[in-house]
Amino acid sequence: MNGSNRSTVTEAVIKLVTENPMVKIDHIEAPMLLAELNVDSLEKLSIAMDLEDAFDLAITDQEVEDFVTVSDIISCVDQGLAAKAVEALADEAEEDINPDSLEISSNDHQASAQSQHAT
Repeated sequence: MNGSNRSTVTEAVIKLVTENPMVKIDHIEAPMLLAELNVDSLEKLSIAMDLEDAFDLAITDQEVEDFVTVSDIISCVDQGLAAKAVEALADEAEEDINPDSLEISSNDHQASAQSQHAT
């Protein structure tokens, strides 16, 4: 993940945590514990849902339960975005493959092998 995306994710996560009504601190940093910020399991779920909307991701209940620090949330979003990018690349590569061209390539390979064997 490049620095620009990391910065955007960090800013978005910190903004959502700061805006949470249970959080009474104005300045939040990544290493801070969610418990110290009064973020309970319901608040973690709310933050996760907001992040899913903001970044078009799916965050599992287990991932939400594993949130202990603000940094954990940032890492989860980073990993989700990276997985989404890999999936998009795989889908794009799949679309670029033309089954007809694979068949021709296979026939060309067979013809080439037969001509080499004949010599």
